[in-house]
Amino acid sequence: MLAIVKFIRYVFKVLSSDTALHEIGLGFVLGMWLGLAPLTALYRLFLILMFLVVRCNLAALILGFLVFKPLALLLFDRVSNALGRFLLLSAGPLSEFIGRLSYLPILSWAELNDTLVVGGMVLGWLLAIPVFLLMVWLVKRYRLVVPENRRDFIRRIVRKYWLFRIAYWVLAGPLDAL
Repeated sequence: MLAIVKFIRYVFKVLSSDTALHEIGLGFVLGMWLGLAPLTALYRLFLILMFLVVRCNLAALILGFLVFKPLALLLFDRVSNALGRFLLLSAGPLSEFIGRLSYLPILSWAELNDTLVVGGMVLGWLLAIPVFLLMVWLVKRYRLVVPENRRDFIRRIVRKYWLFRIAYWVLAGPLDAL
């Protein structure tokens, strides 16, 4: 339970920090891709390597994964499966190309003949730009709505009243972090 509270605190710290907007948006998009990809896909390894190479925010990546994995299990798996079925069975030359790729030595581990994997990959790439732009807009809006002086006001309230200090210490740790 305490780890969840610390993670939420870390997310708000990232939102309030001077972290570049594109780093937060890119981290969220990578988390979305991880959430939409099936658990066994080699595609996930590629995404993790991409996280290590590209400069993006880890908290946004984890948040994107935590948002999109349940959505993928409840909603997007049906869409991914239908999209993958269309691409693998009805797309003509594209389905032949994907079929040939699935027999290459290393790409055979990528499970490109699975409708859920192909549909999840394509759906993730289709949603990438809108989700990136939405995250950049939301973080920019948050930074405008909650200016630094309002955050200082919240810090003063927490330090002033003993009940808030105890609750903060129980949930998030020592007050020195504020």
